Amino acid sequence: MRRIMVFSCTEAGISFRYLASQSGGDCREDIFPGPNDILIINSLEGKCTIDSEYNNSFYILKENESVTLFYPMGSWKTQLIATGEYAVILIKVDVVALHSLLTGDSEPDYKNIVRKGYFPINKGAAVEVTKISPQLKLVLHQIIHPPVGNKMLMTWVRAKITEFFAMSLDSGVQKSEGSRCPFLQHTELFGRMKELKNRLTEYPEPDSIVNIAAAEWKISGHALRTGFKQTFGKSIRDFCHEIKMERARELLYTADVSVNDVAYRVGYSNPSHFIAAFKKRFGSTPAQFALEGRMK
Repeated sequence: MRRIMVFSCTEAGISFRYLASQSGGDCREDIFPGPNDILIINSLEGKCTIDSEYNNSFYILKENESVTLFYPMGSWKTQLIATGEYAVILIKVDVVALHSLLTGDSEPDYKNIVRKGYFPINKGAAVEVTKISPQLKLVLHQIIHPPVGNKMLMTWVRAKITEFFAMSLDSGVQKSEGSRCPFLQHTELFGRMKELKNRLTEYPEPDSIVNIAAAEWKISGHALRTGFKQTFGKSIRDFCHEIKMERARELLYTADVSVNDVAYRVGYSNPSHFIAAFKKRFGSTPAQFALEGRMK
């Protein structure tokens, strides 16, 4: 049975969400952090995947792992996908509110907050995957199972989240290896990428193939596209374009067919677009290439 607990402390710029299931099933949670929000996703039990738009990142969190996302340049969407038995805690906090809670500064300057270095920032964005220490896990469990009534619940949650961040910022937190490409670390996911490549080679239509694979494997299309590029060094669209051009070249070289017919066979509804793409790829038009091939 899926169980959801939701706490919200909007007056302090903090929100907390707990998702858990002990009987299997899928969970897809869309999160929309704002430009000043720090988002921390904690996997207490089971595994979950994180698909984040702001830097085209895809993470797999194992049990007792956490990912921190911070992007001060604008809002972005992050999707959490959990299956089987899982327990996940989402914490979203406005960085200005966090600074005020930790320092007591009621009117903080945003630039000074960023320079303070709460999280590693690279080109305006921060991503950090860490292990959840036993001390942090205890604090998270205290939030899930509060020893106070409803009247004091928000105060308790706010205090514990403040404690959580204070401990997280301590240098004792261990970094995980999860920030590397998950498709190269996990045999099953790498096998998915090879299977996707085989399907695209046979039928190089990226949108339809990705949609089918995403539904079959319960992985978002965005994650598949990101994983494919991380694994093979090129986008799915570029890979399909190369396959189409190679097939077109083979047809022009070996078969007695018109340029228009070749264009339609490799998926171009407009022959002019096909001719331009072919010339850009090989340096000659399809007609010139076919003529040269017949003269050899």
